[in-house]
Amino acid sequence: RVREMEEESKLDLDNNENYGSIKFIDAPLRIDNYLIILSQYIEELKPALVVVDYLQYMSPATEGVYAKMSKSERIGQAYIETLSLIKHHNVAFLTPAQMKQEAIKELSAGKDLDTRTLGGESAEIVRTPDYNIALYGTPEDIRNGHMKLLSIPSRESEPFPPQSIGVSLGYSYFYSDEEA
Repeated sequence: RVREMEEESKLDLDNNENYGSIKFIDAPLRIDNYLIILSQYIEELKPALVVVDYLQYMSPATEGVYAKMSKSERIGQAYIETLSLIKHHNVAFLTPAQMKQEAIKELSAGKDLDTRTLGGESAEIVRTPDYNIALYGTPEDIRNGHMKLLSIPSRESEPFPPQSIGVSLGYSYFYSDEEA
C-alpha cells in the first residue's frame, strides 16, 4: 500500500499545475560530478527552491582526492559544497535528513537535545543548517492523519513547541489541523 501511495504522490507532483514546475535529477551522482550537474540545473532552470535528498547515497569518485573519502566525509563535503552553491545562486535549500528514532522521540516529548547526536549518517546535514525542522509520526499517527512538526535546535533559530499537523498520504500536501 505504501508503494501505491508513493506512486500516487509522484503522479500528483508531476501533474498538478498548482505546484509550479518540478525537475528531478535522475542520474548516478558521484562526489566529483554532483556539483557540476546540480549547478547546470540551477543555471538552466533558475529555481526558487532546491531540494536535495539521499546524500548518503553519494558514490565515491573513481580517482583523485575525493576517491579516498569515507562515506561520512562524502556526505559532509557534498553538503558543504551545496550550501556554497545555493548561496551563490541565492536559492532556497531544503535537505531532508534521517535522524535517529530515539532522538526524534525525545524531541517529540519536548526534551532539549544536542544536534550533534541526531543525524547518524546525516550528522553533517543536521548540525550545520541555520534552521531545522522535523516531521514526526508513528505509523498509527500517520494512518490516523496526524503528525507533529518539531523544531530542532540550530544555529539561527529558537526552538518552538511541537505543532500538530494533519497529513493526507493520498495527496502531496500537508495541512494545518486548524484548517481541517
